Amino acid sequence: MVTKIKYFLYFCILCISILFAKNIYFENFTKNKDLEHIIYEFSSDGDVLYFNNNKIKNSHALSFEKISYRYFKDKNQVYYRIHNGQRDCLGRLLMGELYGMIFPYFHLIIIAEAAPDSFESINYNDNYAFAFARDKYHVYVDGIIIDGADSLTFNFINSKYQSDKNQVYFRGQFLNGADPNSFQTFQEYACGKDNKHVYWAGNKIIGADATSFKHIKGGYSKDRTHVFFGDTIIENAEPESFKVLDGFTFASDNNYVYKKGVKIEDVTPDNFGLNVRSQD
Repeated sequence: MVTKIKYFLYFCILCISILFAKNIYFENFTKNKDLEHIIYEFSSDGDVLYFNNNKIKNSHALSFEKISYRYFKDKNQVYYRIHNGQRDCLGRLLMGELYGMIFPYFHLIIIAEAAPDSFESINYNDNYAFAFARDKYHVYVDGIIIDGADSLTFNFINSKYQSDKNQVYFRGQFLNGADPNSFQTFQEYACGKDNKHVYWAGNKIIGADATSFKHIKGGYSKDRTHVFFGDTIIENAEPESFKVLDGFTFASDNNYVYKKGVKIEDVTPDNFGLNVRSQD
């Protein structure tokens, strides 16, 4: 019983702390029925913006505009609308509307460093999962500055990789040692290479030869001496005879059959029962 009371007190303290924290950016933590709805959770009283019925400090409703599904701005500042993930059904049941006020489905981040006059969305496409943007000073992903990114030359190589004049990125994360001048990708897959290194999903593939490296299909790739699944070497696989079977999961060489890069014991290409299709 004592333990339950202790955890309940912890929960109460957490809720109170969040309420106080919200006041850093918001005022008037009450509903205002006189507000005019603008878009999504945004509304205004004519001059000032509100988000989830909470006043946004230093906002300017008359100059407010939508940049993308995640980014918004007015003449004073830039906003990032972030998803909170799954809601706690038990918390909502116990606390009712108060729970929704403390833990809203979306909340708003003010990007203090952003320049509203030059801020723009630069997403790969309209359905892209990551929210990229830039202004004249910085590049952003999901509302966070990408350290060291050059705003003027930042661009998408494919849906996974980006580059600027100085470096290469995987979904906004800096790739240490990658050369932007020689970096290339393989269609929309997660593998890429420059003149020295090979990468899979932003991880350097240890032991891969960049000169002879080629993507086969799905997670499979090879160079002159190794076969890889993702960023892992498939031990004892033969690059010369390696082929992907129908689909993306199974593959074989002259000796073995593999599932997601792992050798299947007691199975050979002859008794596997699927036709091998060359990807060369």
